Parts: sequence; structure tokens; C-alpha cells
Amino acid sequence: MGIDPVKRFASKGAAARRIWNNLAALSAAKPAAPADVDAAIRSATVRKATNNHPKPARQRRSRGINLTPKAEAKPCREGTKQALLVDLLSRPCGASMTELLRHLHP
Repeated sequence: MGIDPVKRFASKGAAARRIWNNLAALSAAKPAAPADVDAAIRSATVRKATNNHPKPARQRRSRGINLTPKAEAKPCREGTKQALLVDLLSRPCGASMTELLRHLHP
């Protein structure tokens, strides 16, 4: 017993009726061997039509920040918040969060 593939149902009710009828028919039939079940599943699977013109692969956008080091390090402009942060954090003892906030938001 084969189940014909369906690409689209007219309504949810039609889909439910078809599934229910197929389940009832399968339960009324004698149990099939596992190979027969696999063949029935493969034959009932809807396959998309192949297209002779495949779509070009989309390029994926990078997610997040790229943290790989650059080939050359560029210094910060003097007097900017970034330069102040680098100076504070590059001290031998580092900087606490309160020090950073005090210097960045006077």
C-alpha cells in the first residue's frame, strides 16, 4: 500500500482527514517488515523539483566583532577617551572600574 505524496493541502481539515485515513489504513493492515516501512516512507516523501540553474551561494555575514589581531598596531590619538583608557589599563597595577569611571566621566 503506497501513500501518494501531496505538495499542498486545501485546508487544515483536509490535511487532518488525510492523515487520519492513512493512519487508519496502516493500522488495519498487517504489520510490515522494517524494510517495507522504510520504502513506504521514502515513497511518501515529497521531493522538490530539481532546478537546472542552481542559486549562487549566499555569503554569510560575520556575526560579532572580529577580534583577530591586525598585522600592524596603530596608536590612539592623544587626548581621546580611548587613549586615556589604554594608558590607565597599561599601568603595571592596571586600573579598577571606579578609576576608569572617574577618569572617563569627571
